[in-house]
Amino acid sequence: MQLNYGGSDGRFSWILYQLENLKCWGKSDGVRYPSEYYQTKLETIENDIQENTDEITVLTQETQNDIQENANQISKLFELANQAETEIAILQDQTTENKNNIALNDNDISALKSRTTDLEGEAIRNDYYFKYNSCT
Repeated sequence: MQLNYGGSDGRFSWILYQLENLKCWGKSDGVRYPSEYYQTKLETIENDIQENTDEITVLTQETQNDIQENANQISKLFELANQAETEIAILQDQTTENKNNIALNDNDISALKSRTTDLEGEAIRNDYYFKYNSCT
């Protein structure tokens, strides 16, 4: 832009202006000042940070609860495993005892069988109970 005016005596001419208070008559619709743009951007970032912090807090608490629950379940499983091991040891002892008792009973049965065979040979053939059985 060029300002042309005439009547100057010298090489330079001076124009005096008197400025009053500056007045802002507003801005057009849809226009944002740079400060508003950056303020909005900062608020958005701060809100995102707060939301992320809240989510982290909730997830941390949930994780702590899950860890505690898992620790309780593991403790119960250890107790059950210890009980099972104790029961297995008891059952193994009972099995060993039963096997020993079976062996003793086999010996007793063998001894009874030989005695029965001996007694059958000595039984009186004309004995009423021997001939007719007492249960009939």
